[in-house]
Formats: sequence, C-alpha cells, structure tokens
Amino acid sequence: MVIKQKRGQAALEFLTTYGWAFMVILVMIGALAYFGVLNPTQLIPDSCSVTSGFSCRDAEISSEGTGHVNIELVNNNGNAIRVDNIELTQAGNDIVALGGCTVRDAPGETGGNEITQDTATGTPINDGATFFIYCPTEATADFMEGNKERLGYSFDFRRLQGSFDSTASGTVTGTVR
Repeated sequence: MVIKQKRGQAALEFLTTYGWAFMVILVMIGALAYFGVLNPTQLIPDSCSVTSGFSCRDAEISSEGTGHVNIELVNNNGNAIRVDNIELTQAGNDIVALGGCTVRDAPGETGGNEITQDTATGTPINDGATFFIYCPTEATADFMEGNKERLGYSFDFRRLQGSFDSTASGTVTGTVR
C-alpha cells in the first residue's frame, strides 16, 4: 500500500506543477492580447489601390471632427477625363457621407478648388494630373481612432475623346487618425 500512495503523490505533484505552468502561459497570452501585441490587424500595412488607368498615391482616413476620407489619385488614362458618381463603402455597406463626396484639386475639405462633377459637362482632369476624392463621414458611427479600416470606393468617368462612361474602383486600407 505504501507504493500506491507514493505514485499518487507523484502524479498529483506532476499535475500541479504543469497546471501552474499552464496558468502562467494563459495569463501571459491574455496580457499580450490585452495590450494589442497579438492584434493581427496592426500587422496589415496601409495601402491604396485603384483599377488601371489611374494610380493611387496616398489615402487618409480620419475621425477628427465629423471624420473624412481623402484619396489622392493620378489620371493615367492618356486622355483628359470627367468624374461623377463617387461611392464609398465600408465592408460592403454604403458609408453615410455628409453632403456627398467631392473631387478636388488639393487635399481636404477646403483644399484647392472643387472640380465640378458631371461626366458630360464637368471640369476635365488632364492626363497626368493629380486629383483628390474627399468624402466627409459620420466618424462616430464609422471610424474609431487607431483602428485599421478597409474601405472600397468607385467612381464613374468619361474620357473627353470617348462617348460612354466607365467605372473605376479601388480599396483603401489604413489606420484611422
């Protein structure tokens, strides 16, 4: 009978030691997750893409004030274009834009001049010219500062030497500032 007690004690000590080690590991993983070290969205780089004929230089997602999205694009169509019908989506849902998106010749709500949107009569954007899509949003509903967001956008455009509208689309992945 003495032998059985020693085996039972050894088994209990074995399980207790490994149990404490397992608890320490769980606490460490919990602390790392709490402080954001294990947050995979922080590992995703900021990026901006658009369909061919355009290039995306930069994008900004902001929760400042009412919030906004500002996308810097370059017309590489080989022809001047006119832009219309800009849409901004978040996870497949339309984002509520305050007053709608505008096309500008400088970044921001008050940057430069607004480019008139209309594929038939709007202000042309020359080949090689930089233009900005500015969309004010309801930041409290859409963005939280420090989070990564992935947004989709699209717009209609017409080449001045063309007779029908085309659509360009792209994505923006960025940290909300």
